[in-house]
Amino acid sequence: MEDYLVRRFDFYKYENLLKDKTEFIESLSQTLKQSGVDGGLDFIKSSGICVDIFGSNKYEKLLNESIEIIREHGGIDAEESIEALLEDKRLAESIINMFNHTRASYFLENEEVEDDYKVASFLLALEVYLRQCSENNIKLDYESLSSLLPNNEELNGLPKKERIVLKANMFDAAAESTGMILKFFSYNKYKFKGVKRNISPKNIKTSSAHLLFSEVWLQLNEAIDNWKYSEGTFKVKGDTVEVKLDKVLQLNNYISNERFQNLRDGWHMSFIGELKSKGIIENEESLLDSIHKNKLDRLFMFIYFGSAELKEEIESISLEDWLSAYNILIKESRRFLRRQKKIKATNLNKICLCKKRVDWVRIFNQNGFSVADANIIIDIFTFSKSSEDLFDCPMVEIDDEFLVVVPSVTANSDPTRALASNFVNKNYNLNFKGYGFEERTKQVLNQAGITCESLYRKDNGTEYECDVAFVKDDELFFVECKANIQPYTTRQHCNQLKKMHEDTQQLNRIVDYFSKNIGIVNDRLGLPEDFRPTKINKIVLTTSMVGQKIWINNCSIIDESAFTMFFDRTPPVLKYYDKGEVSDIPSDKFDIYEGRISANKLRKFLKHPPQITVSEALFESKSYKLPLLNVEMDGVLKVNKTMHVGAELNPKEKTLTDKFFGLPF
Repeated sequence: MEDYLVRRFDFYKYENLLKDKTEFIESLSQTLKQSGVDGGLDFIKSSGICVDIFGSNKYEKLLNESIEIIREHGGIDAEESIEALLEDKRLAESIINMFNHTRASYFLENEEVEDDYKVASFLLALEVYLRQCSENNIKLDYESLSSLLPNNEELNGLPKKERIVLKANMFDAAAESTGMILKFFSYNKYKFKGVKRNISPKNIKTSSAHLLFSEVWLQLNEAIDNWKYSEGTFKVKGDTVEVKLDKVLQLNNYISNERFQNLRDGWHMSFIGELKSKGIIENEESLLDSIHKNKLDRLFMFIYFGSAELKEEIESISLEDWLSAYNILIKESRRFLRRQKKIKATNLNKICLCKKRVDWVRIFNQNGFSVADANIIIDIFTFSKSSEDLFDCPMVEIDDEFLVVVPSVTANSDPTRALASNFVNKNYNLNFKGYGFEERTKQVLNQAGITCESLYRKDNGTEYECDVAFVKDDELFFVECKANIQPYTTRQHCNQLKKMHEDTQQLNRIVDYFSKNIGIVNDRLGLPEDFRPTKINKIVLTTSMVGQKIWINNCSIIDESAFTMFFDRTPPVLKYYDKGEVSDIPSDKFDIYEGRISANKLRKFLKHPPQITVSEALFESKSYKLPLLNVEMDGVLKVNKTMHVGAELNPKEKTLTDKFFGLPF
């Protein structure tokens, strides 16, 4: 990874500097001395002072001052780069303003609710919409709220299976958009009030349009983040604005997310299929309230956090207890929904789960948490500007005393993903390296017949520790194990890539020491005293899914899933799920999985992981229009999948399966 990319990914540092203008300017000046004009421009782009999707001009003065400092440093040679940045800024802001104008015009024309109660109206609309998406229609006495779903007649005309899938996607899209919408209200200083305020059905229906606008807004936000941290640009193209996204970064994020979701879904389907085969459950829904949910949750916590015991702590509360705390909210939300028969009033107190803080504290306390821990949990679960959505922070403070939970969001939450997102967005230290990860890695190697050990030496007060070292075909491999949390957004992926760069620096320091003191390695691995490796290989092994072939500072970076599959001799698989049965169809197109494990095959695997090769085929470079706006996005779109439900394949799916898999149908 190039140094300039690492610099762009250091946005947490730049954002923290914004708390003190003097420190920000001093750090900018130091960056200019070290990295020149390009470094200075990266600094101000990544800091967020150039473009703000919420339209804030809070840092406009600081930006102008920073630009002048860069001009003074770079002189005439810097002018072209500065103007290119300012043109990007102008075009990005023109798109934001276009969107804001379109949205404002719609609500000005159609919405009648007072400003003080627009947040309450949106939360009501959200809950009604989600209940309809889940096909558990809210029982209201108002015909005008019979459906908030777009093209409802068309939806009802679809086959049941397609309708369920489509509504599930609409549910997820709506729930995931809640963060941007609530932050919009917050930035524009709308009051969060009105727990017992009745909102007319007409206004609730109008407020649901926020969900449709947010789909565009989320795409726009991701595009701006792509620009902040990469090579993305904004260009005038005829009478449109073209947003050229950095496709390498975008593809990295998409592939990482896709691979993780496939892993998670595969484990989920296999788990349910096993229970069905044993007659323990008859359908997936019955799993939700069974004793097996806890096993599934712990399995997914392991996937996200890389911890089997869940004893690591965030704010002095263990991961296991955080999982229990979130599940309390899920149970309360489901209980609330089950108790509702018919709703005759449209206010938050009737349609959502509204309790004062003291009541929530009591609920957590009754479930085994101390009052102090209950207050910490509530603070972490309460929505703020740093939250991603109502999955990760399910409580919204209304009227300064009520904490409102939108029950349909929380009742359908995945607590493991919600907790992971929450902790990542709050920038907690989540590098739970842990003994367990190292031991799993050693077990994988041992089962493949490879002797491996950890290395440790303290020399002149400095500690040198290698998690796993092994020899194959006279080549020496050093492995650094990092249990990182799975990222999701562009911003989270960039932060992860920065951490990976830091991991390689640490590994290089360790390898440099042990390669100069090879006798320590030989003794630990039981090698001859005079052994000298023909080649030294360095691997950073991470629990989070990699989304591209990553080679940083002469180190390979690979995820545990792909690494384990190589040594287990398990090639990429296509998941086929039909009638409660899960089938794994392995690829026969990669010879590195055939025959004995060799150092050459391992290096070939690290250089071109087959899992990445297959995943890249799921996406294509495409240009597409951004709805509502005169904007063309030039980026990457998903056109295929490696997990199929049912045997019907479209032409693109057939092309992919023919290339990598041999299907039985």
